[in-house]
Amino acid sequence: MKIKVIKVKAIKEKPKKVEIKKVQGFDYWAKRPLNDPEKDWDYGERDWLQGYVLSIEHPHRQLILKALDFEWAYLLEIGCNVGPNLALIRPQWENRALFGIDANPLAIGRAKGLLEANISVQTGDYNKLPYPDQYFDVVLADATLLYAGPKEIDQVLSEINRVVKKKVILVERYADSLKGEVVGHVWARDYTRLLENLGFTVHATKLTEEMWPTSKNWIKYGYVWVATR
Repeated sequence: MKIKVIKVKAIKEKPKKVEIKKVQGFDYWAKRPLNDPEKDWDYGERDWLQGYVLSIEHPHRQLILKALDFEWAYLLEIGCNVGPNLALIRPQWENRALFGIDANPLAIGRAKGLLEANISVQTGDYNKLPYPDQYFDVVLADATLLYAGPKEIDQVLSEINRVVKKKVILVERYADSLKGEVVGHVWARDYTRLLENLGFTVHATKLTEEMWPTSKNWIKYGYVWVATR
């Protein structure tokens, strides 16, 4: 009895499309239009700039004020936006020199109209800070380095290290990575190790729901890093 062999053609599976999530970076922030439908702060129909203006009372900013309880004279905020942190700092430290830099010209334009005249703000790139070496006692970055990709984070931290004398305060997102891991639509990394590699002593505080009540990502991944020389 002959057995008839039936040849079965192999079925070639079509390659699955891999959806690459868009990661917001420096270019996104620098060119962000006023009519961007995405809002960082939920204040109804107001544009994202006005959202930052209204966010001045957000509880996480009190952690920044607490970290500034030491002797300092010059402060730089990288990614100052419209200046909510600088506006809070000024009344408590009236005789200190405050500076802010941000990639978005719309944000800086709004900051100049809102902040006191003795607070210096300008448009600029965190990859190349336009300030002399060790000019500032403290450098602050609040939800700013999360826009720095793996190819630029070392340069950004090098610039911060170059211009600061005493202390670095970061409010950013954590991941077990030095170059960066995508969390949501931004970059998270281990700033404790990164800052220790630059010679700082680092204290990290995990954000809680009380500190950032409106964001699951910030509650899960958010930290305040205070790095001291």
